[in-house]
Amino acid sequence: MSHHVQGGGNIYDRMAAIDALEPDLLLSIHQNSMPQNTDISHIRGVVGLYWTESGRSLADCVAEEIASALGRLKRETTKQRLAMLRNYKFPATLVEIG
Repeated sequence: MSHHVQGGGNIYDRMAAIDALEPDLLLSIHQNSMPQNTDISHIRGVVGLYWTESGRSLADCVAEEIASALGRLKRETTKQRLAMLRNYKFPATLVEIG
């Protein structure tokens, strides 16, 4: 099942809303904004970020699939202490694209 949590409010309000849903996992995909005339050959790839070990496999798998589907470089999966990733109740990943 998929749920969309609105981006308004601070990160801790959004995390409380996500936690209340009791999800099996959390996947957040981020696309950096760029002008329409950007030369996409300079985009440096896809990276999966995680904090807990349960999020590491999720981050690696999702980043690999997205990079493959988009024909982009898959960068090394990286442990990063982000609020969105620090929940120990379920695996979580944030994937940066471009």
